[in-house]
Amino acid sequence: YPPPGQYPPPGQYPPPGQYPPPGQYPPQQPPAGAYPPPQPAVHVSTTPAVTVVQTGGCPNCRMGNFTDHYGCCAIFLAIFFFPIGILCCLAMRERQCTNCGYTSG
Repeated sequence: YPPPGQYPPPGQYPPPGQYPPPGQYPPQQPPAGAYPPPQPAVHVSTTPAVTVVQTGGCPNCRMGNFTDHYGCCAIFLAIFFFPIGILCCLAMRERQCTNCGYTSG
């Protein structure tokens, strides 16, 4: 802070002649060492990922797809013990291959 008495009188701030007129300011240069030197660009190359295509979901024949089958007991539980019976029905679901007939529980 400037010492007391060095301030301009009220109504004259900033003091006339201290600042250049607008548009005539000198260009500003950053002080030396203010910014780090630019770094060289780094090029990163990537290789494409290998995609494995499986024709079917059956582990036995690898060609067929599975369909869901529900037994009579599962449907009975779903109807007479609703809503808990729905969970039992889903737990008793059997999946069967459309190509070879393989069944998984």
